[in-house]
Amino acid sequence: MQLQALLICAVTALAATVAAMPAAGPDAAPALGISARDLAVRSLLEKRKNCSGSRHEDEVCGGKKLQKQNSFHNCKNSGGKCCALDADGSKGINVDLGGGSEDCGFCFSGKCKA
Repeated sequence: MQLQALLICAVTALAATVAAMPAAGPDAAPALGISARDLAVRSLLEKRKNCSGSRHEDEVCGGKKLQKQNSFHNCKNSGGKCCALDADGSKGINVDLGGGSEDCGFCFSGKCKA
């Protein structure tokens, strides 16, 4: 009987501890012993996803739209860093990967981001 009461008490205490812990997410970090500084360093060290150079829909030019442009070379000479097929910046490719072709589309001041 005494062992059963002790076991019930231990299970109850464990359940209360688990219930008091925050769910996984940014608020869980302090409860798990992870500081905000550790999280910031970890995010800086993560590999960034670059554009593939194949003009996928989710590869978007950043910055401001400079002008409609045919040539990658002319876009680069006017201060552009990215060419997109669509005016909203989607289907982007960095001007360095254009290879001198004449299908830039729209020239943007920012780099391509996936």
